[in-house]
Amino acid sequence: MKVLKTKINVLVSTFCLLMLSTMTTMASGGYLTRGEATEMIVENFKLQDHKSAFLDQCNADLEICLFHFSGMTRYEELRIDPLILYPDVFPAHPNYEAINLATKLDLVRGYINAENSPFLPQKEISKVEALKIVLGASETMKWKDNYEYSDEIDQMSSKLQNLTDISENIMFNPDNWWKIRYYLFGIEKGILENFDPDSKITVDELNEMMKQTSL
Repeated sequence: MKVLKTKINVLVSTFCLLMLSTMTTMASGGYLTRGEATEMIVENFKLQDHKSAFLDQCNADLEICLFHFSGMTRYEELRIDPLILYPDVFPAHPNYEAINLATKLDLVRGYINAENSPFLPQKEISKVEALKIVLGASETMKWKDNYEYSDEIDQMSSKLQNLTDISENIMFNPDNWWKIRYYLFGIEKGILENFDPDSKITVDELNEMMKQTSL
């Protein structure tokens, strides 16, 4: 486990260096929020229809369907009727249905490790966050928790090394561990050109991302 943890830390450090070296400047304004992006993705991939069998089964027994999610969230006021999965996503919210649907499909989880596990629907979404939801919705790439990465770390490290010059003395953010896999996939498959994963995304950019993923 100690060797695996060290490899993960090195991988994350390399990724952060790559992020710094590829940052681009975008005009301010016109960026999508997490709620808006989730709604667009749910509608684009017609998840309500394509996943109807699963959703019907899920809705028939929400406690069982959301058992895994409820075991992770820190939100103690989670309710089934009406369905309240996040402290900041209530029935009156315009993206309520899409966010709940995406949660049932395990495409989104909100900020599980933050206090009260909010979704932050009004926060502008980053490109790599959007890509994660898009690839999950299109069934192109399923989410993996960090303990499932052991067989991919060396390979991803090598790929990152080929994409950027490594500079020492750069601090890394351990929260970036999940972004690396999506970033590399997006670059390799031509879904997006070299990009700063944490930059925000516009409607046109998200539409293009979904279009490229569907090809």
